[in-house]
Amino acid sequence: MFEAGIKSSTKNRVLLIRDAIEMLNKRLGKAVTFNDIYNELKEKYGLDISETELRNYLALLKHEGDIYEPNPGTYSVL
Repeated sequence: MFEAGIKSSTKNRVLLIRDAIEMLNKRLGKAVTFNDIYNELKEKYGLDISETELRNYLALLKHEGDIYEPNPGTYSVL
């Protein structure tokens, strides 16, 4: 899943974000938007994260093949 050299704290955040996307996909029955993910992380998970950080983590998850964008700006777990 992750390349060597990624900090444990980063791995934990990435896994949390992936889990949040998966739960949103299941709950909503569709791909979710950046705002859906951001709001879920802030409100339900209490994660202190900036929009820029989240975009970086989403890019990492896409690069690693854990999520994809079925349409531009929407995300689903593989």
